[in-house]
Amino acid sequence: MKFIGISFVLMLCTCVANSQERISSRNNTIVFKSVNVVPMEKEEVLTNQTVVVRDGQITAIGPEGKVTIDAGATVIDAKGKYLIPGLSEMHAHVPPIDDIEPMKEVLFLY
Repeated sequence: MKFIGISFVLMLCTCVANSQERISSRNNTIVFKSVNVVPMEKEEVLTNQTVVVRDGQITAIGPEGKVTIDAGATVIDAKGKYLIPGLSEMHAHVPPIDDIEPMKEVLFLY
């Protein structure tokens, strides 16, 4: 039993040591290179695109080599990966209640 506990701790340490660092897009420029983009306005995948996210906003999307990249940007090689818009649950059944006040906070999320 002691061996299993020690093995688990060592495995956990290895996983934590090899995990990716979380990167914030706030006050930074992040560039996704060679990514496949799934747009919402047409039924096709835009392949091999460069997407620039500056201060949390997408500022440029274009074919590889056609988009200017800031010198200090964090560049992520996304070859073979897909980038899609954020998806949201926009449907709910609200139970019948007499007082709407407690539900306003939940409904605000929609």
